[in-house]
Amino acid sequence: MKTASNVCVEREGEGERERAELKQLIVNGQWVRNDSMPFLMDERDVFQGTRAFNLSSNPAPVNTTTFYNTSDDDGNISINTSFGLVNNETIYLTGLNIRMEKLSNDDYKVTIDWGHNRLDNSVAWTGKIALPESLYVYDDDTLLLKQNNTPCQINRNTETLQFAPITTFDCQENSQLTLSNTSRLIVSEKSEFYIQAGS
Repeated sequence: MKTASNVCVEREGEGERERAELKQLIVNGQWVRNDSMPFLMDERDVFQGTRAFNLSSNPAPVNTTTFYNTSDDDGNISINTSFGLVNNETIYLTGLNIRMEKLSNDDYKVTIDWGHNRLDNSVAWTGKIALPESLYVYDDDTLLLKQNNTPCQINRNTETLQFAPITTFDCQENSQLTLSNTSRLIVSEKSEFYIQAGS
């Protein structure tokens, strides 16, 4: 049986009373912290206060890659294309910026714009990446392309010896990648960098 409750706890500490409201959940007779949906953005979540999701954040607001598969009675795994399922292996970079700002009444103001095409800090990216628009790397920031070690395919890649392909970065036609004199682009661990005509 699970029962949710807000419990007010008073603690003694050097003559002062500290009052803290803890979100508690009783599970099998034990009180545990409750981080379920009603308590999103509380003090235990990674993203609280004022935060932004963009190309510089982890996670970044990019499309999800998919790998639909099925296994037969013998345990053989194959790609599942039934019901029109199409796997998407490419991560498309955009200027999507989602900013969450905590207001004084504990509500959140969410601002969304599509013009944040720059890195705010150094990043390490893996996977099959496509740049259809523009990306600016300024200051002393570094864009590092490296090998993905998270399994995302059935067979081990013969080049990487991982269950993931090598990282590729594709500057598509009409795209623009701009680096300042002090920023860096590092293509490591057999990653590949492509510049298409017209980019």
